[in-house]
Amino acid sequence: MKISQSNNLLNSLWNLFDVLAYPAVFLGFTPFFIERMGAEEFGLWMLVNSILVSFQLLNFGLGAATQRNVARYLGKNDRPGMWQSINTNLSLGLVLLLICMAVGGILILGVRQVGIFNLDPKLHDRMSLLLFITSILVALKFIEQIAHGALKGLENFQVPARINLVVRFSILLANIQLVSMGYDLEYLFGSNLLITFSSFFIYYIFIKKHLPGYTLQLIWEKSSIVEELKYGLHNWVQSVSVILTYQFDRFIVTSVFGLATLSYYSIVATMFNHIHMAYNSLVPWLLPKVARLREEGAELNRLFLTARSFTILAGISSLLVFQFISPALLTLWLGVDLYLKIENLVNLYCVFELFFIFTSARYFFLNGSGYERLLTRLTLQLSAITILAMLVGLWHFQTVEGLVYGLVFGTALGIWLENFIINKKVLKQSTWKEGFLLILPSILATLIIYSSGIWITLALAGLLIVSGYLLFIRTGDFNLKVLLFG
Repeated sequence: MKISQSNNLLNSLWNLFDVLAYPAVFLGFTPFFIERMGAEEFGLWMLVNSILVSFQLLNFGLGAATQRNVARYLGKNDRPGMWQSINTNLSLGLVLLLICMAVGGILILGVRQVGIFNLDPKLHDRMSLLLFITSILVALKFIEQIAHGALKGLENFQVPARINLVVRFSILLANIQLVSMGYDLEYLFGSNLLITFSSFFIYYIFIKKHLPGYTLQLIWEKSSIVEELKYGLHNWVQSVSVILTYQFDRFIVTSVFGLATLSYYSIVATMFNHIHMAYNSLVPWLLPKVARLREEGAELNRLFLTARSFTILAGISSLLVFQFISPALLTLWLGVDLYLKIENLVNLYCVFELFFIFTSARYFFLNGSGYERLLTRLTLQLSAITILAMLVGLWHFQTVEGLVYGLVFGTALGIWLENFIINKKVLKQSTWKEGFLLILPSILATLIIYSSGIWITLALAGLLIVSGYLLFIRTGDFNLKVLLFG
């Protein structure tokens, strides 16, 4: 079979394009937004976006549950089961709309009565309106995730990627136009709301096309709700843990250092958030494929080892290339003054991602193969270690960089422990390899980033190549045929 016929490859490429295209263009327009809006207004925008992301605490994992259960029913060739899964989750999405609006109301009271986020009182009225719009918008995003998950559960990543690209670029173009015309943030979020709502009609058309016989209807059957929530709640706890951990730094930066500092810190944090999403997009097909193959009784570990090896090798090599070209690239994009403010943060976030890359393949594999309870425990463990380390770093250094030192150390320690546990519970391979040697390439790459002198760098690069070959290629963990057609 030809490489061009690989469904895994096509799904990865479309998902990668979906993940990278929008943030690349958005980040390209960041200097324009900061210049037109000012650092304070742009910082307020980033704060509201962080709140929007934090609302994912309320999603109860419905999008992931839809994707996984549609894939399971696909493995059983149970079309009515797929219909029921989609409609049950859409019905629950309406409940989430009410919950989001209630939480939005609580946040508005917090801004007005308690002064949360430490904002200037002059901003309280605007922030209240932005929170109201955001509470509705995030609920619509939840319903969008369910429709997105339904198509991905059918192992079709191309259609949802195309729809998502159209929606997100429509929102971005509207934002550029509104900012050019001098409109406030309220209009930007209002246009986002209208465009997101319009996307539902597009999703419905394509779900009916790819799942003949499907009809939208509300389902409130207790057994169906329990079936969806039983899996979705594990994914929800994982999401809550990740969001609290990796949005925590932005709220701390806002409260301790102010909106102006957040405006440049958020550039780096947002950039690396999307870099990590890009690595996740390399193997998103793993979850529905593993869920389907599990129902068919197939062996799964080799698929995971290949996907993990691929993401680690691709991640480490691309991060080193990015770190090498980042001074020229970011100076050209942001200007010398702004780049000098974030230079150290960029290097630190590169090191953070060298270890965080380990979470990509294991998320899809463990959630799809029936180990969602184990993944929930691992995610909570990693989050607890990372938050504690960030607080210690902030307390000790009293700087933004100190916070990120903690982020890096906590993530590296947490991933090291995770590798031991996953091997013991699932893989049952060599403890020495999985527990100790697996993070060696990430450590060597970190030393390369901070090395001085061409010969030291070349020596470390040689060790990195050898270790990557011995750990992933020679052991057979990476198998191109399995990656493309497994």
